[in-house]
Amino acid sequence: MKKALLVIASLLAVSSVMAAMAFSSATVKNDANFTIQNTSESLLAMKAGDHEAAYYEEANDGAEVLVIDFDKGKDGQEFGLQPNSEYTWLDLFSITNNSENPVDLTIDFAPTGDGPDLADARLEVKVNTGNGWVAIDGTNELKINGVAPGEMENIDVQIIQNHPDQDGASDGNPDSIKEFQIVVSAETQQE
Repeated sequence: MKKALLVIASLLAVSSVMAAMAFSSATVKNDANFTIQNTSESLLAMKAGDHEAAYYEEANDGAEVLVIDFDKGKDGQEFGLQPNSEYTWLDLFSITNNSENPVDLTIDFAPTGDGPDLADARLEVKVNTGNGWVAIDGTNELKINGVAPGEMENIDVQIIQNHPDQDGASDGNPDSIKEFQIVVSAETQQE
């Protein structure tokens, strides 16, 4: 009996010492790396379609990024869109999931620094992946669920500038620049 009590007391003493040796915080460093790649070659790859409006520019880090300029037309010249008009670009760009997991994509609109509020600019921006047009406006977005690894989605874009003032005139300044971003985000599907 004394031996059993001695063993229990020893175990309690050892566990107390072990608890005192436990840490309350730790920092562990592991090697990690990544490469800045062209937009068309990254994990969430975006490739320009066969349009002058979608092309690549070199970013500060030397990688090429996708640029969409709806003013571009024949031979890459700047033309612009007239008031009260509607333009559609089929397969303007594509998105490919190059990760190892299925992802849910979201396509949305974001004004840039001095860019317009869509209502103020009297613009409507719509996107389509073959399942119908969805207006994107900063509060409404297009969701594409379950894009498998290696799967590509072609994106159609439509710009509508046909919202006249109450007197029937267009938004006034034909030379006004309408700048915004089309934002593509991906989230890994949780299993």
